[in-house]
Amino acid sequence: MRLKREAQAAVEASEAARTEAELRVELLRQELTETRQALATRDRWLSARTRGGHA
Repeated sequence: MRLKREAQAAVEASEAARTEAELRVELLRQELTETRQALATRDRWLSARTRGGHA
């Protein structure tokens, strides 16, 4: 029975680690999306400044 309990504990730990990793990946995807949006906004602003002759 001890081996079965240890195996079950290992499975549960593995599942918890996987869930945590999936959450981290999702947070990183959200941060990447926000960063891309910020860069696109900056690029549009810089492009408008350059075209406007304010560079």
